[in-house]
Amino acid sequence: MWALREQIRSAVHVVVQLNRLQDGSRRITCITEVTGRTDEAIQTQDLFRFVQDSVDGEGKVRGHFETTGHPPTFLGDLKSKGLTLDSHLFEK
Repeated sequence: MWALREQIRSAVHVVVQLNRLQDGSRRITCITEVTGRTDEAIQTQDLFRFVQDSVDGEGKVRGHFETTGHPPTFLGDLKSKGLTLDSHLFEK
């Protein structure tokens, strides 16, 4: 089990969760970073979450994405590869 968890942790960096909402649409509801592991579990931290605001008159779900305030640990890796993300994107 330890080796399996280590392989998953080293291969997966970001998990994008997609859910079917009450109106039948599919929407990304959570973007999560894999940050490490313990002997028992893979550790993660949410970066963004979809927050449902309302349902309009036609039954469509309305909402927005909200940052959790936790910048990803891989920002430095992106920068070293010449890719930049504005760090303000992750501020609450």
